[in-house]
Amino acid sequence: MRKKIDEEPQYTGDFLSLTRWRKLASHKVWYYVLAGVFGFSLIAYFGPGQYGGGRGASKASPSKDDSSGDVIAIVNDVPVSRVSYENQWSQMQNQMGGALAGQPTMAANFQGSVLSQLVNDAIARSAAKKKNLSVSEADIDKELQKLKESISGPGKPVDEAQFQAMLDARGVTESQVRDDLRESLLPRILADSISNQQKVTEDDVLKSYDEVKVRRIFVGVISPTSAMPGSLPDAQAQRRMEQIQAKIKGGEDFAKAADQYSTDPGNKNSVTDPKTKKSTITLLGGQLNAGQGVQKEDIGWYKRGGGQGDEFDNAAFALKKGEMSGIIKSPAGYNLIKVEDTRRKLPTDYDKKKADYLKQLKESKARKPITDMMEAEKKAAKI
Repeated sequence: MRKKIDEEPQYTGDFLSLTRWRKLASHKVWYYVLAGVFGFSLIAYFGPGQYGGGRGASKASPSKDDSSGDVIAIVNDVPVSRVSYENQWSQMQNQMGGALAGQPTMAANFQGSVLSQLVNDAIARSAAKKKNLSVSEADIDKELQKLKESISGPGKPVDEAQFQAMLDARGVTESQVRDDLRESLLPRILADSISNQQKVTEDDVLKSYDEVKVRRIFVGVISPTSAMPGSLPDAQAQRRMEQIQAKIKGGEDFAKAADQYSTDPGNKNSVTDPKTKKSTITLLGGQLNAGQGVQKEDIGWYKRGGGQGDEFDNAAFALKKGEMSGIIKSPAGYNLIKVEDTRRKLPTDYDKKKADYLKQLKESKARKPITDMMEAEKKAAKI
């Protein structure tokens, strides 16, 4: 969940004020910031439209546009150019269609987000250079191939004559494109280097597809940021859960106890009759993943990392079929869970794409070290 920004920026027309947007830089999922290429690509030369007909097209190469008047920020000696900002902003406007028309505050927020991405990108490039990472010619060739295919279609890259004509129309050379990609791909190389350091085995991948069919009783705790109906002060909530636990150990049915005592708002399912328009509330017996739209065979099944928190996950996946946990304290309150069944639900293409799934798990595990690294780099950055 994204943190709330302390003060929402107000529209002033000063879109490129770095101080104004610096707060936005802290609200990022760093792996995707690094893995994406926020710097220059062929879009910087051709714009988002085919053959450079888009509104982001620029006849200036970013590498030619580094005079002090065209640099809007310098991050650890890495320049952020105005042309890169303008191209990224044009890209976003095209993606948003006309949604930003007549919405100056929203437009200002999106412009700030673009600038923040470019600053984050510069921080990541600086960090990659400190680690002596570099972009290989093979990496550049691969990216050029993808970008050429984005112009003419998958598997059908634009031919060299057309490509050169497009470069000539923009007043740049392929050598300049390659130089810019050599810089802009650095964040991805940095992310991959951290991802590849993660120790992940095939057994880890298999376990990541383990699921438990679980019921949960929850008693919420009142906090400054949460006061769900039925929540109690911490000590009272703990005593309440101890009483519920004793009732179940004494023979009370877990599902019935969940319906009677749980303060979890997700334990209720509202169904509206299309004819009478009347809503009926159904209690779910503490089942997770039991709302509307869930396939029957998936009702009650919970995946590792399914959003209940590490405390819940660690307890749930340590239990055997038929076992009930002890009382689990989570940030939101107290939990009691019972596992009714277990299964391992692998993707149908797992055997064919095993290497891809291994890579995905490495990337997932890399998010925290990347976040930590980027936060440290941000604090030390000279902007």
